[in-house]
Amino acid sequence: MIECDLYAETDAWKNFFEATTETTLYFFTKLRKKSEKGSRVERATGSGTWRTQGDEDLYNGGDRRQHIGYKRSLTFIPKKTEEKGKICMNIGFMNVLLMMN
Repeated sequence: MIECDLYAETDAWKNFFEATTETTLYFFTKLRKKSEKGSRVERATGSGTWRTQGDEDLYNGGDRRQHIGYKRSLTFIPKKTEEKGKICMNIGFMNVLLMMN
């Protein structure tokens, strides 16, 4: 996995795709809050924004009583091009309480 700031002004994440023929890459990134005390996440970059497409709850096996996190799909929308929605990202969030055990 690659550690990279996917929400930076420089869009350095694009360089990883240009350097390989792979169509799927995995990244670790840190989320940025829009404000220090708020819960909203900043998803804008230097050349566009990541727009949320949908969420899916994740459960432990078939047991819908044990919620372990969720998966979110995002699409990159560039500022200056007609090619919208060509880059997709799936992100996962784990329940913090499960990570503490």
